[in-house]
Amino acid sequence: MSRRTKQIAGGMLLGVLALTAGCQDLDVVNLNNPDRERALTEPGDMETLIASSWTQFWTTTNTSAQRVWPGAVYGMEFTTTIANNGILQFVQEPRRQFDNTPGSDMTETARFHWQGLYSDLSSAIEGLITLDQGMTIPDPDDSSVDNTDRARAFAMFNKALMHQYVGLLFDQGWVITEEDTDLQEYLRSERGEFRPYPEVLEASYGFWMELLDFLDQNPGVVFPSSWMNGNEMNAARIREVVHSFIVQGLVYGARTPEERRDVDWNLVLQHLDQGITEDFGFETESGGLTFSEYRWRTGTTWFQTSYYLIGPGDTSGQFQAWLAQSPNDRERFQFVSPDRRLVHENEEGEVVSGELFFLRPNSVLLPERGPYLDSYYAWNRNQEGPWGFKTVMTLRENNLIRAEAYIRLGQPEPALDYINEYRTSTGQFGGGLPPVTVQGAPHSSDGADDCVPRMRDGSCADLVNALNYERRLMSLGNNAQRSWLDGRGMGTLLEGTPLHLPVPGRELEQLGMAVYTFGGVGGTDAATGPGVDVIWMN
Repeated sequence: MSRRTKQIAGGMLLGVLALTAGCQDLDVVNLNNPDRERALTEPGDMETLIASSWTQFWTTTNTSAQRVWPGAVYGMEFTTTIANNGILQFVQEPRRQFDNTPGSDMTETARFHWQGLYSDLSSAIEGLITLDQGMTIPDPDDSSVDNTDRARAFAMFNKALMHQYVGLLFDQGWVITEEDTDLQEYLRSERGEFRPYPEVLEASYGFWMELLDFLDQNPGVVFPSSWMNGNEMNAARIREVVHSFIVQGLVYGARTPEERRDVDWNLVLQHLDQGITEDFGFETESGGLTFSEYRWRTGTTWFQTSYYLIGPGDTSGQFQAWLAQSPNDRERFQFVSPDRRLVHENEEGEVVSGELFFLRPNSVLLPERGPYLDSYYAWNRNQEGPWGFKTVMTLRENNLIRAEAYIRLGQPEPALDYINEYRTSTGQFGGGLPPVTVQGAPHSSDGADDCVPRMRDGSCADLVNALNYERRLMSLGNNAQRSWLDGRGMGTLLEGTPLHLPVPGRELEQLGMAVYTFGGVGGTDAATGPGVDVIWMN
């Protein structure tokens, strides 16, 4: 086996980054990270190490440019012609194969996610191992107060979360627990083999359930506000958030319409019934590790809103004409829509900004890199910058997943209220549209031709596509990968879009394994539909 940068210290797993890169022997004690070493013996430092896992997770999945942009363009939320960090390779049409060659721009996206998630996981695992070995964590201000249970619960939370994201993003990965105290032994054993993503997701589900059992036994657990930047959570709130993450793992883990059909939708409803009752988020910092690059950059001139996102709201027919052309013949256009969330014409015929998007004709995107990548529209919800309170998951996202569950279970009527909640509202983020019915999106009146959304062929959307339109608009900004993960199960991704990331080429090379990859038109594990319209499997 090749050498790695991190090692085993005192028989304990000292960072799963040991598995992912580097140059030193596995059996050499790491002397280059004394604070991490000290955390193994100092209770206060150990709790700090455990508490750092959330910040590491957010940094991995929503802060760094290489990590966050590909999901947003694979998911057809935003478009750009910038070439930074290889993003142009992700947004181009036809979709290209993911370049997993060690050192390529594209593989850096996979490598940063892989190393970041497993590094985050190592903090949680190290904490659990140390607590299992008998360490207790007294409160620094009152030694009579024992903080061990809250530290254990937070480590369990992050163990489940990191495994879930490995299972969501990659085709395979390691499943590592506090039983794996010896890295060399782990790698030599059957447990050290890569597990396919369904097994990684199944493991994460089990870890979530273990945490819920622990909270039942320890109802006094409270996560301090400092652990999630101003978001103190008692055991009841933690349980709500856990159930909601479980829902995302069950639903967004599906890679194809067939897998999405076969999700246990009754189980999804059970967890939704115990999920969040108000939006979950936290305070992001200006210039800190927790700012949201995804929500910031996608609101700047670097990005415009993709027509694939808002085009179904056009009633002029220009979106369908745009789709019918070859990509390099497409030109940006201004459309008309009665959906007040979009840029549309008012009664005086003036083009006005909507609740969620605005007309930005002075796009700085470069048409010579592909005219199909330009757009007149921009997202207007995040002009305040990357800091402040940002949602991670919202009640409306959960409600729209609930609507899908009802439809999947052959009960479309209960789904209507959830789909119509924002669609018909005239308040903040309301579309002011007529309510959808079981048959789909209606015109405003007899003889009118103004239904929203519309299909690729211009016909009024059926109920499923109306649901998908609402979810794409109303969940925008929650998570940098959400639209890509959701789109693959709904079948709405452009042909050739990879369904998941491969283990990074550099890691495969160091493990003596063949480099493999996904995506590209006709390629392995690539989307096969034309995009936009939902591929619904009954």
